[in-house]
Amino acid sequence: SREYAVRLRGAKNGSGGSSLAFSHIGAPRAGRYWMKLIYIYSGLGVKTVQMRVNEGQPADIQLQGDDYGTAKVAVDLNKGDNSIAFRFAGEGVVDIDRITVSQ
Repeated sequence: SREYAVRLRGAKNGSGGSSLAFSHIGAPRAGRYWMKLIYIYSGLGVKTVQMRVNEGQPADIQLQGDDYGTAKVAVDLNKGDNSIAFRFAGEGVVDIDRITVSQ
């Protein structure tokens, strides 16, 4: 099978940037889990992506590197279906490859 990354384009000419949401993330019980974000870094410097779990408050994730990178973040999930959304409004682009969630 083929795998594709999703490109989040930053804010340009007054645009609000772009976003990506993962839905139907199942959790057997409510609690703290680890979300691992795998991304393809393009550009120099640190890029900040905003993450929102379900309807919670947004949190910033700092991304940096020179090829593939990972960020491991603690997330609080509800029992059953959850969603995790990412938004990028910085300069350039960020490519989201995939996420994994574990306890």
